[in-house]
Amino acid sequence: MNDMQLLECYRATLLQWPPNFYMTNSSVFSIPRRTLRAQPDSKQFDAFGTIRALLTPSGPPVKLYQRSDTIHSLTALLLLTSHAALTQSTASEPVHIWDKRFFELGLHSWLRWQQAPPEASTLMLFHMGFIVLHTNMASLHSVVREFCIGKSPPPVTMSAIRRWRESDGCGIALEHAAQLLELSTSRPGRPAQATPSARSGSEENKGEAPHVAICVYLAVVTRWVAEISRPVPDLNAARAVLARGLVILQRLNLLIANGFANMLRRLEENCS
Repeated sequence: MNDMQLLECYRATLLQWPPNFYMTNSSVFSIPRRTLRAQPDSKQFDAFGTIRALLTPSGPPVKLYQRSDTIHSLTALLLLTSHAALTQSTASEPVHIWDKRFFELGLHSWLRWQQAPPEASTLMLFHMGFIVLHTNMASLHSVVREFCIGKSPPPVTMSAIRRWRESDGCGIALEHAAQLLELSTSRPGRPAQATPSARSGSEENKGEAPHVAICVYLAVVTRWVAEISRPVPDLNAARAVLARGLVILQRLNLLIANGFANMLRRLEENCS
């Protein structure tokens, strides 16, 4: 069930598709009891109570006992955050249940309550939560698609992108995109729930987490679109962003990274 929730997180956060299921207060999202028998000192992870505490200002302390609790709580939070990302609101509106500020609070709280530094691949999902929350992803993908085939994006799309570029959310998204790319440069992406191999303890022999390539790609195109949508587009900076993304993707041990690298090359060719 935890693996299913991780896949749902990929769909909702990375592909921006509506989730098929949601976290509830039942035990369906709890660690199976058979797992706990082998670890009598551990406590059953309460996903519902954890998310409620993370989203509550001055909420109770959050206990993340195991590494699996860390990724489980993050994916559950991101599934809910995906709804807030689609909610259009203004500063004059009353606070509502999908107010983005609650989910920013939840993500910051999640990071604050970590008992050990999360793995790089897990932190990439954390940063993607902010990027998706503060980016018009539909318009961004439309711009990328048109540039890849050598066309100019429709005026309505560029108008939406320029409004995003001038918003406070754009600055937040760009900050987290930069941090995500820095993570991918300084430390290779590793599975969020990697287990040591008895046959090989070498870090080099472990596979990349499957979401690393798309996280890198989305961070790159977010920054690229921001550069070309300035009042005076900074094409040199835009090309530098693409070049850096290509270097990172080519280093990843993931077949899917080749496809994303090809898309960045097409953007590079048409970014003039």
